[in-house]
Formats: sequence, structure tokens, C-alpha cells
Amino acid sequence: MVRYSVITSAFAVLVLTACAQQSAFSPLADDALAPVDRPKPVVGETATWCIGNSDGETCDQVETKVLNIAENGCATVFEREGTQSYCPDEGPFFLPTAWDNEDFGKGRREWNAVFGELWPLKVGTRYIFLEKGEDHNNKPWVRHGELRVLGAEKMTVPAGTFDTYRITVHLGYNRSYDMNYAPELGSLVYFDRGGPREKVAGQPRFLKAIHHPQG
Repeated sequence: MVRYSVITSAFAVLVLTACAQQSAFSPLADDALAPVDRPKPVVGETATWCIGNSDGETCDQVETKVLNIAENGCATVFEREGTQSYCPDEGPFFLPTAWDNEDFGKGRREWNAVFGELWPLKVGTRYIFLEKGEDHNNKPWVRHGELRVLGAEKMTVPAGTFDTYRITVHLGYNRSYDMNYAPELGSLVYFDRGGPREKVAGQPRFLKAIHHPQG
């Protein structure tokens, strides 16, 4: 496995499961990780994810691939017969700014910071933002969101063991995301769009591999 930065996400998930605790994690001191700047996606990078459980041999899998990078730094990523765009400079990089796929149709969103700074990411980061966009029926929506970096922890997933930031994001309509971000990869290694990990009621993904094209 070659470890480079990549924009990867778990925005589209098919399996509802209660297996989020199958990965191993343990707390680290808050100063175990240095503050980290935004990731830089690279065309051709791919990531393979286990869906629903962390058994790399038996899990359902999905692959994402960075197709191109726009002048503004936004990455277009292919997944599940569709594409999503991620913009590290514009907001939470693990939530897409635009999407067109079979799971969620077509839509877009944008962010406006209300409080705090997202980068550099560090323990204690609190970032409040206003999010607005359109769904696949061109219906507009607006909601507030809040991102918090709760702490640092060591996490084992099929791709290996990494020192990570634990992050939560709360959006409107009682929607929340729980995730772990590994600075050495520039990528999430765990993502659950179903809620806090302790509730074990979400739709988890565990990183299995990241590959970078050889230049």
C-alpha cells in the first residue's frame, strides 16, 4: 500500500449495519498529532472501502477514484456509477459540494463559515458553518452544521493502524457523521453517516487500501 493524500468519502452507503465496533481503536494524548493542513488530492488516486464491517476478506467493497482536479482545487471523484466533487478549500472535505449518482440523484451544496477555522485541523477544532444547496428535484435547502475534533486516537482498519483525529459533524434534521482522519494518508480511514460510534446504529465504512499512480 502506498500512502499518499486522497479525497475519499463515504457519502453514499448501501448497507445498514451494527458492526461499527469491529475496528480497534484506543485514545491518544491530545498532543500526539500535530495540527494538519488541508489534503491535496491527486488525479488517479483510488481508495477501497469495506462497507458494514471491518473484515477485509469478507466485507462488501466499494472503490473511489479521483478523476480530475479543477483550477480551484476541487476534486471530481467517481463512485458507484456516478461522480461527486470535493473542495478542501470550501468546507468539510469529506462531504461533497456536488454529486450526480444512482444513490442520491443530482444535487449541490456550498458552505459559509459562521464560527471558527477548519484548517489547520487539530484537537479542539470547532467549526460552525451554514450549508445550502439543491436536491435532485432542484428544491433548495438551508441548514447549519457543526464540526468538532473530539480527540486523537489510534485506529486499526483493514488498511493498517494509524494515528487519527476523531471528528464528528452534526447537521440539521438530527443528522450526524462520525469519522477518523489519518494525517499521514490525508484521508479518512473510518466513516459512519449513521451517527456516533457508541450508538452502533450507523452505516460504517473502513478503509482497506489507498493507491497512488506512479509518476
